[in-house]
Amino acid sequence: MGQFFEYYNRYLQSPAWLAKRAKVLKRDNYTCQACLDEPATEVHHKSYIHFGNEPLFDLVSVGDICHKFITQVERRRIKKPDLSDEIRRILQDPEL
Repeated sequence: MGQFFEYYNRYLQSPAWLAKRAKVLKRDNYTCQACLDEPATEVHHKSYIHFGNEPLFDLVSVGDICHKFITQVERRRIKKPDLSDEIRRILQDPEL
């Protein structure tokens, strides 16, 4: 795993990544696509399937706080909410 992180960190400093990052930030109008409220300061990989040769649709602009949250959820450090109880509540709500 150490070799991957070494390669990953080198790639994030490369001219190819920096150019791609700039295109994504510009495409997303420098706005966090997670909350649409904060300025985007980072670019998040939706997946790592194409890592090193990412199509732009696999990248999204995000703010620092949203990026940290997304990463924590993806690494399962923050438990994803169980939506089944919420769905049951909504379906039983007479107001709907």
